[in-house]
Amino acid sequence: MTPAQAIASLDLQLARHGQTITFHQIVNGVPAPGAGTDVRAFVRKFEPDELVNGLTQKDRRVVTSPSSLAVVSEGGRFVINGKSYRIEAPDPVTMDDTVVRWNSVVRG
Repeated sequence: MTPAQAIASLDLQLARHGQTITFHQIVNGVPAPGAGTDVRAFVRKFEPDELVNGLTQKDRRVVTSPSSLAVVSEGGRFVINGKSYRIEAPDPVTMDDTVVRWNSVVRG
């Protein structure tokens, strides 16, 4: 599987089964001008056995595609079902030096 195929597969699954959330870039501690960017994502709670290293039941795992967000940065915000979550730990998953998905831990 090539990186392009992996991204296309993720995009298809997000389109079919994901939900729309809004990304807000934070610049110097305040949201950047504009209404934010709507993106498709998988949003999941952490299972009880995953609640380690400071994770709580209020934290979420958010999976997004590099097709919709080239960069996900710590301190940015996702609005999920009307609630704002701070991006705590963006984790790019790479394949052959290409980001093919973003796994982010968010706290709200």
